[in-house]
Amino acid sequence: MINVHGDMDLVRRYSNKVANCKTRKIDFLLSFDEFKALQNKTHCEYTGKEFILDPTSPSNHTIDRVDASKPYTADNCVACTWQANQSKEVLDRFEKDDYFTAEQKVALLTRTLYRLRKEARKERQAAKKAESGS
Repeated sequence: MINVHGDMDLVRRYSNKVANCKTRKIDFLLSFDEFKALQNKTHCEYTGKEFILDPTSPSNHTIDRVDASKPYTADNCVACTWQANQSKEVLDRFEKDDYFTAEQKVALLTRTLYRLRKEARKERQAAKKAESGS
């Protein structure tokens, strides 16, 4: 059975994405079927979180180019939350920015990685504790 309203909405979103990419001068090489497959994903590729289909939610569905210097292609796109996409964009800008030297960036990221590992360890310990019922 064809879902006319759902398909029409998908066609509208596809057309909007093509137009948006044209305005931003980014090649959009996803076929409609590839776009549809990404739109039908239910969880963020980066976080594993389930999408909340609400345009005002940070967990709303969007498409990210894994390598922002490349076009929208099936090999370069993933379905992700809006928040994950924005966070990744900040990281991409930091990587390309020439304010810090590469050595300074490594030092900053190393400190951040240390803090994140420590936080992840605490999360794992809390999950184990909750799992064991203590």
